Amino acid sequence: MAEYYVELSNRVVGPFATQGEAIEEQQRIRAETSRRHMRSRIITVDTDETRAADDPWTQPGGDS
Repeated sequence: MAEYYVELSNRVVGPFATQGEAIEEQQRIRAETSRRHMRSRIITVDTDETRAADDPWTQPGGDS
């Protein structure tokens, strides 16, 4: 399972259940802002705990 966030230059908005919802929010925010060049991107966060438990980077001493 994944969560989606919209990262802006000054904040993060979310979580959203689907990437489509995050994209809609990103477009809404961009339409409402008066800034000409606003950075934004969609971030996907994997919330599957079993996968994280098997990831060697999350284990102590995983830098072998």
